[in-house]
This record gives sequence, C-alpha cells and structure tokens, in this order.
Amino acid sequence: MFHKDMDKKLITVKIFSILIYIYLEVDERSSKMFDVYKPCPCNSGKKLKFCCHKTSDLIKFPVHECFVGKNWQSEGIGNVIVVRKAFDGSFVAGIFLVDVWFLGVKDAFIKKNLNDGDLRCLCNQIASASDGITKISYEDARSIVLGGLEYAAKFGIQPHRDWSNSNNIIEPNKPFENKFTFGRDGKPFYMAGPYDKDVSASYIKKITAVGGHYVAPADYILDDDDLDVMENILIK
Repeated sequence: MFHKDMDKKLITVKIFSILIYIYLEVDERSSKMFDVYKPCPCNSGKKLKFCCHKTSDLIKFPVHECFVGKNWQSEGIGNVIVVRKAFDGSFVAGIFLVDVWFLGVKDAFIKKNLNDGDLRCLCNQIASASDGITKISYEDARSIVLGGLEYAAKFGIQPHRDWSNSNNIIEPNKPFENKFTFGRDGKPFYMAGPYDKDVSASYIKKITAVGGHYVAPADYILDDDDLDVMENILIK
C-alpha cells in the first residue's frame, strides 16, 4: 500500500548522508595528531599502520561505549554507534544506519584516530540527527545491526556496499542474541530514501509479495513495465 506521510524518515536519511561529509573534516584534523608509523602499542613489533590501525584488527581494541538513536524502534530507522578504545588512547567508531523495518544496513563507515573531543562531536552530530541517542550495551548494539541485517536478508536485501569494510568492529561472525522485533506490526515496511529511485520498484515488489506496506513518491514507482506495481498504489 502506498502512503503519503514520509517526511520524518526521509529527513533522517538525508541528514545522515550530510554527516558523512562532516566527519571527513574530523579525519583531516585527527590524522595530524597520531603517528601511524610509530611502533604499535600492542607490542607486536609492527608499525601501527600495519597492525592495529587496520580495520580488520579493530576487535583487538576493548569496547568503550555504544549508542543508538532514541527513536529507532518507533521510526524504524536509527544510527548505531560502536566505539572501541585503541591502545594509543585514541578512539575508533563504527557508525551503522539501520532500517529495522525492511532494508537492514543502509550505510556504514568507520572513523579512526578520534580524540575525546572528536568523539563527543561525532556523537553530538548524530544525536542531533536522531532526536537524541541513548547508551546501550555492546551486545544490544550487535543485536540491532546484525538482527536488522538478518531480517533484510529474508527478502533478498543486501547490506550497504561499505558493510564489508566496517563490520569487523562488531564481530559479524560471532553468534548474537536476536532479542529485538523487526518489521512494522509483523510485516516489512519500506520507506523510500532520497537516493532509492532506481531500486524502489524492485523493493516494492518484494514488499507487496509478502503483504507488507511502503511509502514512496509516485515518480519512484510509476513504470510502464511494472503494471503490477502500479496496481498497488493508493492515491488519496
């Protein structure tokens, strides 16, 4: 079924995209603060750049704190932040935009070499985009991200292309407790994002096939070759 009221969730997705560029400025500042060619603090004998600085080695660092957007369950989407503290005292943060109603991991990236001020700035920016964030346990953070990923996979939905470069921070291959409910009222619910025009018709077919619902602008789904999709549009 087609729904018209879509503004709030679209704004969340748009703001998240803008934040990616804001965080690039943090990288530029913090890269000057940490010498990645110094010996790695883990005493491996390797340079930091070729040891624990690598994304694949992030699980060596202890978990520092985790957050999620306060309204992630009621809005069906939220940012999950997983922070680890590196051996040199800097922080590494994994940020995942998770659609818990249908699409799973919509975006993912890692921020490294953050000092305390950078970390607080990052969290404050995400909190502003998410109507606040709340602290959660590491295992709850894993349950939201990996549970959302697993739910989306049921409909053939793959995670964002950067998932494979970011997922090590939450140990994706380690078993997790699937403690949260996904979907909206027991059914998948698709809310079209600002960059979904090329894929919306495909998503809507998947949604309607299982009796789910969707929200999308008319020009995202009006396709002469998809009459079956058009039949599911409710014009109010």
